[in-house]
Amino acid sequence: MSFIGSNIMMEKLRRGEISIGTQIRSRNEMAVEIAGLLGFDFIYLETEHFMCNDETIENIARAAQGVGTVPLVRVPSQDPEILMHLLDAGVMGVIIPHVENGEEARRLVEACKYPPRGTRGSGMGSRAASYGLIPKNEYRELADKNTCVLFMIESEAAVNRIDEIIDSGVDVIRIGRNDLAESMGLKGNTKDPRVTQVVDYAISRCKAKGIPVGTAAGSVTAVQEAIAQGFTQISYASDLAILAKAWQKDLKSIHELLG
Repeated sequence: MSFIGSNIMMEKLRRGEISIGTQIRSRNEMAVEIAGLLGFDFIYLETEHFMCNDETIENIARAAQGVGTVPLVRVPSQDPEILMHLLDAGVMGVIIPHVENGEEARRLVEACKYPPRGTRGSGMGSRAASYGLIPKNEYRELADKNTCVLFMIESEAAVNRIDEIIDSGVDVIRIGRNDLAESMGLKGNTKDPRVTQVVDYAISRCKAKGIPVGTAAGSVTAVQEAIAQGFTQISYASDLAILAKAWQKDLKSIHELLG
């Protein structure tokens, strides 16, 4: 069986269920294993704003698949060669930032899917293809089914073109609230009612076309709010954020004990 023989995140989303994951910023395989053992459906490695080399990404994918969670990577750019490189390493989904229009979206989907649907180059000896140990056609079918293409919608202009972006063949749309608020001249104020209105519109268009919508949530309360708003693919906090909050809370208590 291929490393990408199944994708629990996509299976849940296709059934209309909620899928919960977490973000990995530490580049640490043990954090990934803990996340999988706890039952997160997916982890996503942040490489747009955090540094990470190729070997680490491959090992993160290996650790995730070893504990039954889906490895996603948010890439730093829209370079098709980077996308193919990561998918051949066994990453099961790519989160692509700042997708703005349908033409751009179609090109990116094609880069991640095999012909005739796309233009992804053949790498049948890669880790993703179990080093060539499964039949070529079987792998291609599994890869196109279980490799997830996720687009970040992060500007008001992109939301205005949401229908053409959805029609590209994307698997999941993720809303980047912070950059969206910045694009609206609101200085990152994601709680502004105007941002909520734009997000609600994007969600409604995705739902109308049967495309799951994802977002990030930094707390359990935020997860509840995201579900109520209509999001179904939700990444809860990050390993470093959880660590920092726990240390901060406990260290404050220790200092109080010490007087």
